[in-house]
Amino acid sequence: MLTVHVGAVTWNVAEQAILAEDVGEIAAAMGATKLQMLFVTAQELVPVSVGTIAGGLAPGGYYENEEPNTVVWDAAWAEAVGREWRQVRAASFGGVRVNVFARHDLAVGPSTVDAVACGIGNFLNNKGAAAIRTSIGSTSFLFVGAHLNAHAKKVQRRNADFRRIDANLFARDSLFKNLAYPSKRRQQRFETTGFSTTDDESAESASASSKSNAGAFSEEANDGIPSVREGAPPSAEDDSEEDAEGLEDDEDDDDETRLDWSASFAAQLQTPPQRQSGTRLVDTHDRVVFAGDLNYRLTMTDRDAFDALYDAEHPTTLAHLDELKHQRSARAAFHRYEEAPLAFPPTYKFDIGSHAYDTSPKKRVPSWTDRVLFSTDGLAVYEYDSVNHLTRSDHRPVYAKFAILVE
Repeated sequence: MLTVHVGAVTWNVAEQAILAEDVGEIAAAMGATKLQMLFVTAQELVPVSVGTIAGGLAPGGYYENEEPNTVVWDAAWAEAVGREWRQVRAASFGGVRVNVFARHDLAVGPSTVDAVACGIGNFLNNKGAAAIRTSIGSTSFLFVGAHLNAHAKKVQRRNADFRRIDANLFARDSLFKNLAYPSKRRQQRFETTGFSTTDDESAESASASSKSNAGAFSEEANDGIPSVREGAPPSAEDDSEEDAEGLEDDEDDDDETRLDWSASFAAQLQTPPQRQSGTRLVDTHDRVVFAGDLNYRLTMTDRDAFDALYDAEHPTTLAHLDELKHQRSARAAFHRYEEAPLAFPPTYKFDIGSHAYDTSPKKRVPSWTDRVLFSTDGLAVYEYDSVNHLTRSDHRPVYAKFAILVE
């Protein structure tokens, strides 16, 4: 057994034009270059339109109207980690972007991507998840970036979103069952970018690196980092609640219509999903990291009460009211996942460009909507924090750092 140091970042950028400096600040705050592997996911990276929410998975390529922000995102992360790193894989699904980077001396296996829609009618991808599956040695890794349904009273819908993702990611035929059909123009873009199980060329260009994957990773000293134990085999317990049906969404559709899935696009699927339907992600992957804007709120709905009780010097005073903790305890969602203790202020909703929580007429109750969870076997988290000084969005970025055992 060897230990790999892995980071995970999630940030809902609220459709704002991000700068390379934003990404650089996140990377510096978490010490990304000291790690060996990095998973980053963004939500609302592009404006919601029919061109994105009715489009299929864009594995490594871009939707036409998302290029500026996504190119900045990819290139900024490549620059932030430096030339000793390469991009393993990237994909977009609606407003969700997922990227995995690794050091050149880390032997990462072939990768595949998949996605599940949880938006309108469980068909459109204004909400949903994208994922990258890969391996190191004989240990399989799954990185999931998700954006679950919003609004304070939709906790059961969020639970259903998780169960839908858990049941369908990389399940047999899930790619065709859950993805909306891409437009003809996006189809042509896919035919250019294709499905690749090797390095992403755009990231290599951005990082000005021409090195290839060069073999086994180095075994470094872990001073100050907790040891990682091999967990017991997962129990056979399972959630028994059924998926909720898709609910309405108030996003406008203002772009092109969907066309039939083309044979030329389907033929590019090099590695079809192989997971049996009905199994769970933690049963079929050795190491799972699940991050994103999960949209779980506080059970407190009175903003005036929050303002009276919240103590900025002790920002987790109200963490016992966190919906996600309650749902996990009830095994309604994220059963058999863990999360490090919350030690940072609520990450949503801020006035953009400010450190003030929502001052709009809605006065939303601040919540920890942005989270990083993980499977329990072979992972130990040793840092979990937000980048609270970054005010570009109405969300704050959140990151976690892990020591992960691999065989």
